[in-house]
Amino acid sequence: MGMTITQKILAAHSAKVYQARPFPEFMQQLMGAGGLINYVRQRVMVGLTQEEGVVE
Repeated sequence: MGMTITQKILAAHSAKVYQARPFPEFMQQLMGAGGLINYVRQRVMVGLTQEEGVVE
């Protein structure tokens, strides 16, 4: 995907590091796709190709 999602947040103004819970898998996929619209487009295209018997 080219995107690294970490569980740490760096506060630039204070240089403090905060721990965070990881995003759920579907949210990581949504962000990796570049947002909601792209995510839905990808999901629709996968569904269409599977219905037609074409698997990428």
